[in-house]
Amino acid sequence: MSVTKCLWCSRVFTPRGSGGKRQRFCRPACLHALDADGLRYIEVALADGALTVSDLRNAPSATRARSDDRDAATRADTRPLPGIWP
Repeated sequence: MSVTKCLWCSRVFTPRGSGGKRQRFCRPACLHALDADGLRYIEVALADGALTVSDLRNAPSATRARSDDRDAATRADTRPLPGIWP
């Protein structure tokens, strides 16, 4: 089995071999830390005016579980959020 580096803490770990989606974090605490900091980042961007609720609502969805008809419409709108991602 291969080893990989945790996206949050950079620890090297062996991903689980039980299937499911690819493991990117070495432990649940690292995933939760990313979630918490991501929310704080969004809150600051909203407060600073770099991001609006409208930007979030109109951004392309990151989920993979979509119906075929919505999939094409979502792929067509791949604009980055203003002032957040290049």
